[in-house]
Amino acid sequence: MIAGAAALLSGLSCGEKPVEYSSDTGRIQTVSGFRLTQAEGAGRSWSLQGDTAVYLEEDSLVTLTGVFITFFEDNLPESTVSSDSGRANLTSGRTVLWGSVVARNTGGRVLETQLLEWDDSLGVFHTDCLAVFTVPEVDGVTVLRGMGVTLDTGLGTVGDIQVHESFQAVYSGEVTDLD
Repeated sequence: MIAGAAALLSGLSCGEKPVEYSSDTGRIQTVSGFRLTQAEGAGRSWSLQGDTAVYLEEDSLVTLTGVFITFFEDNLPESTVSSDSGRANLTSGRTVLWGSVVARNTGGRVLETQLLEWDDSLGVFHTDCLAVFTVPEVDGVTVLRGMGVTLDTGLGTVGDIQVHESFQAVYSGEVTDLD
């Protein structure tokens, strides 16, 4: 599944904005205060919000500024992601966020990066860029830094963790004797 997620989500370089689409053709809608919520049965799955949005009807694309996404588990907020900008493909369920991307879960985990891709059908976040992942521990905090990460939308791991390059882990807190 991880290989599938990486294959589906690859294609953008760190700090690179997505390519432009057919903004010169088709119907274009511009709105402020955009909100789109995905629900299954009586429960919400996620809610995508933007300060402003431009919808390209021909491509089923929404380009947003001031992006904020809430993910739900049992109809309660589980995690959030914010970014300066983003683009959601409403047909494929793939969203790319860029510019000061910060994801947080209710357990205190925080992921920071400059480019993050979300695939709704796989339920994963992915980046090949520098990522800083902060994980609170009982007696301290662990900070992981490295190039590239794939996590589920609740900021948990997806399968085995594989380190590809430039990885560093720092633990700050009380260390107890294991003897």
